[in-house]
Amino acid sequence: MGVSFREEDIVEIGGVGSGKVPVVLKETELKICKEVIKCKVAIALIEEVPYLLGRENVFPHFEICFRQKLNKVNFKPEKCLQES
Repeated sequence: MGVSFREEDIVEIGGVGSGKVPVVLKETELKICKEVIKCKVAIALIEEVPYLLGRENVFPHFEICFRQKLNKVNFKPEKCLQES
């Protein structure tokens, strides 16, 4: 991904279960549905961990619909919700 970091940038985070994963936390801009938002991303330093989109800085900007049967996630920008 071309991200440079120092050893002190590495932190461990936990999720479901008792395991911990070493990650590098970075701030970046993310573009979803033509919306650009600033958010923190965690880049896992273990190849077996898939890319994950955290909710802390992303979910407040969108109405999000998870369509499990279709294996899709739909994002509707917050400004569209305010116009409805």
